Amino acid sequence: FAKYEIQKTSITMGIFDLKSFILQQNTWGNRYLYRSFMDQHKFALAADIGILFENKITNDIMIDFSITNGEGLFKTQSDKDFLYTFGSTIKLSDQVTVRLFGDYSYLKYKPVTLGSFIVLKPTENLLLCGEYNYKQNQANKEDNNLAGLSTYAKYTVDKQVNVFARFDKLWSNTIDGTVGPWNKAKDGQAIIAGVEFSPVKNLKIAANYQNWMYDDSSIETNHVLGLFAEIKF
Repeated sequence: FAKYEIQKTSITMGIFDLKSFILQQNTWGNRYLYRSFMDQHKFALAADIGILFENKITNDIMIDFSITNGEGLFKTQSDKDFLYTFGSTIKLSDQVTVRLFGDYSYLKYKPVTLGSFIVLKPTENLLLCGEYNYKQNQANKEDNNLAGLSTYAKYTVDKQVNVFARFDKLWSNTIDGTVGPWNKAKDGQAIIAGVEFSPVKNLKIAANYQNWMYDDSSIETNHVLGLFAEIKF
């Protein structure tokens, strides 16, 4: 990509990370354990090709707008439409930050994504986060709507140890003339919890439990218990 900056505005052209959920991903910080909600359930693209405008209105308010091909990194342009995204990150105080996001496409059924995210830091060691997301006409299919929320907390014991917990919930609507939610086979909720230890700067080790409990009681709950590690170079 190429990036041009002038005063408080930047323009990026090429292949780049979208701003859709990058704040959520960075705040969660444990992608090696489990992706952030919008990424995990395909509410929005992580990266794409196009053009991105960013403007720092004040030290506490940032807005971003992008026009991309809407296919992501691994597909070529398959239609004549583009994806239009708009977001704003607002720092209300040292303890509160809010992110609002939306995208829109002119495909046949006009898919729309809306997202909201709040970060609370009531104390130096405690982090509380919550997000709610809505997807209308998922995958450009009429009336296939998804909604979901994700909440998580992290407590820093010291520079090397923190404990964390997270709860996710995904649900879908029932289409007229059908029985039960259209995404019933995937709807459900996740519980994630663990302890993370970082003995050196670029190494993380986490003892972690996670599950996915399906809304469809006929599908068995998925459980994962393990030791995870991330090494950065």
